[in-house]
Amino acid sequence: MWSHLIQLLRARRAIRGERFDAARALLADPIVRDDRRAHELRQELTERLVDRARRRLEAGQAALARHDLGRIRELDPDRPGIEELSDAIEAKAASESESRQRAESLRMGFDRALDEGRLNEARDLLATLRDAIGETECQALQARLESRRSAASKALRDVREALDRGLEREAREGVDKARRLCADSLTFRERLVGLSAAWAKERWDEVQNCLVAGRNLEAARALADWWESDPDSDELSEARDLLVAVADAIAGEARNLAIAGDLQGACRLASQAPRIVAGVAGLRRIKDRLERILFLLDANEDDPRRRADALARILAETQWSSLETPLAALRKDAIEVEHALTEARRELSAGDTSAGKDRLSSLLVRWPGCDEAKALLDGLLADERERRDQLEAARVAVREGRLDEAQKRLLRLISGGFGADEARNLLRDVERLRLKVSRECTALAARLDAGAEAEELLAGIDQVRRHQVDSAELDELEARALRRRTARQHEQAIRGGLERRDVSACLEPLRAWIAEGGEGGVAQDERRALEALGREIEAVLRADLRRGRPAFVDELALGLRTWKRQLGIDLDPILAEAGAKVQAARSHARKGLEAAMRRSIDEAAEQLASARELAPEEPEVLRLAHRLGRIQGDKRLLEEAFTLAESDPSGARELLASRGPTPRPLGSLVLELKDHVERQGDLEHGCLLQVEEAGEFLVFTDDRLRIGNATGSKLPQIPVLARIRPHHATFVRTLSFHGGSVDRIEPVDGEPVTVNGSAPGDRLQHGDRLVFGGVLPMVYLRPSPQSTSALLRIEKGFECRGTSRILWMKQGGRDGRIAIGRGREVHIRVPHKGPELYLQAPGRGRLCVHFAGDDGEIDGVPFRGTRELHAGAQVRCGQVQFRVLPIA
Repeated sequence: MWSHLIQLLRARRAIRGERFDAARALLADPIVRDDRRAHELRQELTERLVDRARRRLEAGQAALARHDLGRIRELDPDRPGIEELSDAIEAKAASESESRQRAESLRMGFDRALDEGRLNEARDLLATLRDAIGETECQALQARLESRRSAASKALRDVREALDRGLEREAREGVDKARRLCADSLTFRERLVGLSAAWAKERWDEVQNCLVAGRNLEAARALADWWESDPDSDELSEARDLLVAVADAIAGEARNLAIAGDLQGACRLASQAPRIVAGVAGLRRIKDRLERILFLLDANEDDPRRRADALARILAETQWSSLETPLAALRKDAIEVEHALTEARRELSAGDTSAGKDRLSSLLVRWPGCDEAKALLDGLLADERERRDQLEAARVAVREGRLDEAQKRLLRLISGGFGADEARNLLRDVERLRLKVSRECTALAARLDAGAEAEELLAGIDQVRRHQVDSAELDELEARALRRRTARQHEQAIRGGLERRDVSACLEPLRAWIAEGGEGGVAQDERRALEALGREIEAVLRADLRRGRPAFVDELALGLRTWKRQLGIDLDPILAEAGAKVQAARSHARKGLEAAMRRSIDEAAEQLASARELAPEEPEVLRLAHRLGRIQGDKRLLEEAFTLAESDPSGARELLASRGPTPRPLGSLVLELKDHVERQGDLEHGCLLQVEEAGEFLVFTDDRLRIGNATGSKLPQIPVLARIRPHHATFVRTLSFHGGSVDRIEPVDGEPVTVNGSAPGDRLQHGDRLVFGGVLPMVYLRPSPQSTSALLRIEKGFECRGTSRILWMKQGGRDGRIAIGRGREVHIRVPHKGPELYLQAPGRGRLCVHFAGDDGEIDGVPFRGTRELHAGAQVRCGQVQFRVLPIA
């Protein structure tokens, strides 16, 4: 309680001290969160936060006001007026953001105007900025502006001093610096223009003096220096006429040098003119013309015809007499070139490629730039390369046996030109080989018509193909030989199918053989082979009918009906006879199966013999034979097991179980054998008690019973398919003089076993619940107070050898009896009430029955009183029936 009050007190002090975040954290503590006074404090805290948010908003602190608004929403999200406060805060924040952005933009504009020398614009921007920035920053910007003005005035004074002392370069640099420092002041510009005008007057006089003295190149250089030093000066617009005059003077001087024959000097003079002067149209034309003339005169490797035409056009335009002598020399060379080209064309047209090639080569040695000679020589060389490639390809084709291809290539080469003679010689060899191949093909065709084997013909064709591989006649001959070989293969496959009596192996090759003939059908020699094969097939079918194979005959004849015309056989009589035999065989087979179902084995065997005489391979006949063979085999097995039961009942039982389901005709024999096997066993290792209307019980007479997992080769007496050890625990029964019979459970090697949820005690009591390994539950019962024998019942669906109930009998004496009857104090409950009936164990592996009534029987033999039971005994005591079976 005190901590609760202390927490509230701390929150109230934090609110009064305006430590609102600390107060909010204290009131959110689970100790005081649901208290009424805490709720009042949260309302007071909310009011204080609203007041502080409004004060901060009025003071222009929108970010802090937004922070308070978030705290208010956490404390009371549904408070009236909170949305209006939020809108006001957001509007204030947007206004502050806009003001900051505008101030930043103005500051950047001020810096840019100051850097570019626009001092008046910078002054106007600074006046606008005074309301958006602080006084200190405003004074700093004003100081930067005044410093820039002072620097511009000082640069102007330095320019005047440089002009007064005649320092041209320093004056020009000072003017540039002054313009950069102050570019938009009218007064400053007027002062700068005045200084520039004085300097321009000096440069004007210098250029005029050079022109008068005839120093045209010096005048051009002085003018260019003035022009480049102050390109924005107003005086330059008045000096344009002077620029044209200087350019015309240089152009006139260069023209005079060219007329006098000094073309190199004229071009050198025009090239030395400064760029601003050389850009004048008149001087530029003179310079280009002189460079073109020098190029034409120096290009000794080019075609003289083109050079002479170009120089003649320039002479017509300029009328420079100094060009007449080189023009005459060029025209002489042009005539020589034209004559050489004419002779080369004539020689090539006449087929004298060697002479034409030599003439063109000598012409290109002297004038490598003659394009027409190059084109003629390149065409000649290309044609020569093509003819050489064609000739080489023809040689390769001859070596590889492609004579038709070689002939086509050589026919294009023999008309003339490079390699024509060699092509003619090679063509004669080709014709000789073709004639030889034709004779060989004729001989092979004759052998084929005479009926030679396909393999011999193909070997001969391979020999001929060494000379020619692209012969159409040889290809046709090979195709005929291959078809004959395929026909022989189909024929052999059909005969093999007939020998194996395989219908599919007969029909598939025949179908492929007929299909390969196409629309035109098979050849004449193949027709004869088909007809001979048809006669052979007919003989086989009739022989099989006589031998009792109508099923094969019927199936094959039905498949051959499509090609009976090609085979030349009549299949209808064969089909009729085969069908009749097959139907008769099927009828006998059905009768035999019916007799087998009636357990008339001899009759079934007679029907099988009759069916086999007609159609031994018919499926129904084979089914009957299989059925009788299985019945006879099972009968022999049962007889063997019956004999084995005398010496090894367990082996006989395993042999009988391994056979699987037994045919119906042997059902009685199987039951008799099972009963015989069961009676050959003993009860030493326990037994299975089958009680009518009560179920099955496992019965043990040992004093120690092992329980464990039902896996492995050596099983315990009580094997259960559960997750416990192979030998998990042992039931132990002890006898003492004073204590009598005592049952207990002993775990093996500390395996987990509980009795009623606790560790096992010294003895087991009626109704104890045992759990083995935490998964296998079992109940220990002693239903009869007069008996020390126990009933063990396995629960939760687990079973042991097919049952969940186990009778653990005490050996000797009436106190170990197993009571059978109605009521609660019996081990085995039955619905019938009758005389006293119980089981007892005189010793290990022995079992007796006691019945007080008069209508007791053991294996049909009446009894009364006590009788010992043997393995397999069938017992009836009044209305209660049970049987004792040994454990396998």
